[in-house]
Amino acid sequence: MRIEFLAHASFLFTDRRGVKFMTDPYESGSFSGRVGYEPIDEAPDVIIITHDHRDHSHTETIPGDFEVVRHEGVSRGVPVRSVPVFHDMFEGTRFGGTIDLKVFTIDGITICHCGDIGELLDDPEKRAAIGAIDILIIPTGGYYTLGPEGAAEVTRRLKPKIVIPCHYKTAKCGFDIAPVDPFLTHFETVEKVGETSIEITSEALPTSTKCVVLEMRYC
Repeated sequence: MRIEFLAHASFLFTDRRGVKFMTDPYESGSFSGRVGYEPIDEAPDVIIITHDHRDHSHTETIPGDFEVVRHEGVSRGVPVRSVPVFHDMFEGTRFGGTIDLKVFTIDGITICHCGDIGELLDDPEKRAAIGAIDILIIPTGGYYTLGPEGAAEVTRRLKPKIVIPCHYKTAKCGFDIAPVDPFLTHFETVEKVGETSIEITSEALPTSTKCVVLEMRYC
């Protein structure tokens, strides 16, 4: 499987068949220009959405003929599950209730995309609903989502083989959130790939959690 970081919280997963799954596409220029990443011009086969905010659910200008999975189901042979979690540390009262964290398996590798998670997953039933995962994609910028410390705590609780940070401050992100570096300090093993994508096989997954930092394609 190939994972490419498009920008913000949007990723592209390409399986061994060449089928492309995109998560949480953003609207370029939304939020009064604070989402300053270039428009996505990749044509996916499937778009998986965690919630309906414009920096996570913009499909109108995405090219191609694609399916959209907003809640759950099986698309192009890939099962997608939703686990409702709060958008903020105030039980969803600040930023719009819950989002549907997504869990899906591609080429034998189980991915959890946290969307705009804002809670620490204190509830063991929620952690059990997520289940065992190989790759965790988690926001780390804070304010609208978990910050560096909270995201690190959720990572410790879910115990993925690989954690990939997203939704953090960059030169093209005008949100008042933290950059990625404070999150990285919580991990003994950090790999800065220096590229926008990485190839991962189930056989090559690490035995303990490694933090992998990808460059953004549209940054």
